[in-house]
Amino acid sequence: MRQFTRFIIVTLLVVNFISFLSCKQTDSDKIYDEALKAAELAAKQAKEIPEIAEDDPLFASGVISEKKPVTTLELVSTKQYDFGVIKQNDKVSHDFLVKNTGKNPLIISNCKATCGCTIPNWQKTPIMPTETSKIHVVFDSQNKIGKQLKAITVYTNTEPPQTILTLTGMVEK
Repeated sequence: MRQFTRFIIVTLLVVNFISFLSCKQTDSDKIYDEALKAAELAAKQAKEIPEIAEDDPLFASGVISEKKPVTTLELVSTKQYDFGVIKQNDKVSHDFLVKNTGKNPLIISNCKATCGCTIPNWQKTPIMPTETSKIHVVFDSQNKIGKQLKAITVYTNTEPPQTILTLTGMVEK
C-alpha cells in the first residue's frame, strides 16, 4: 500500500510540475526539463524515510523512543491556499498551520519549494504533542504571469515523511 501511495504522489507531482510549475514561462523546453528533474528528485526522496540519529539529543534523552518516524501531523489549515488574482511583482504570504497530534515531538527538518520565487519559513525547534505551529510561505510574483501553482514539500519525522503544501492563483500584468 505504501508503494502504491508513493507512486500516486510521484505521479501527481510529475503532472503538476509539467502542467503548472514554472519559474520562466517563456522557454517551455527548459520548464519541462526542470519539472522532470524536480519530479525525479521527489521520487527519490519519497523512497527515503528519515531516521533519527542515536546522537540526536531528543533520542539520547529518551524523549523519542524509536529511530523511525514517531509522531503524526495534522494540518489545521488546508494543504492548498488559493491567493486569488494579484498584480505582477506583488508578494503574497500565507501561514499553513500544523498540529502535532502524536505522542512525541514533531520535527520539521526541512521545507523546500519548487521555485526560488516561493520561500517557506518554519519553526526549527521541536513542536511538542498537542502544540500548533505555522509554516509561513511567501510567493514573489516578479517576472510571473498567468496561472501559478507552487508546491512546498515539508519533511518531518512522520509517516509518510513528506507533506506537500501548495499555493495557487493568477498573476496579471
